[in-house]
Amino acid sequence: MQSETSPSLSRRRLTAGTASLCCLTLLPSHARGKTPSLAVGDFLMPVEEKNGACLTESQIRNSNTAIMCWPVSAQTHQPRMETPYNRLWVMRTHAGFRGYSVICQHAGCLVSDWDSATHRLTCPCHGSVYDVEHDGAVVGGPAPLPLPFATIAVTDGYLRLASDFSAKVGGHASRAD
Repeated sequence: MQSETSPSLSRRRLTAGTASLCCLTLLPSHARGKTPSLAVGDFLMPVEEKNGACLTESQIRNSNTAIMCWPVSAQTHQPRMETPYNRLWVMRTHAGFRGYSVICQHAGCLVSDWDSATHRLTCPCHGSVYDVEHDGAVVGGPAPLPLPFATIAVTDGYLRLASDFSAKVGGHASRAD
């Protein structure tokens, strides 16, 4: 029987995964995978994590903390880094722990800015702003739809995906800006 303790990654696997991600980001958007491949039960590993340790409840002490993460398979203990569409901003909201997509609903750019004072995520490409306390609602910019989120549960202190994304992830712009 396989244990469901926190997976850790070897430095070699983490380096290979990071290199693969770098190559993926150089591809045009139509050539990259656009379908998230996360699964209920996946652990979450901070993108900045160097030792492969998974995210714990204690790392997100309050609603002012947001950490960009990769899902990590509970079965293989491998991070799901094959597409940027898998990455999530993990945070504590009034509705509990959530993981918001890092892919803007406007043009598919990376939602990379977190404002802890307003609890909003911003896409620097065209200025779309999402309110994480209101289910990722668009509060500024051209995005046509809210930012999709997944619910997150705590199991033995570790944060794990408890649902799929709430909606389709990715750019929905009907014209080039």
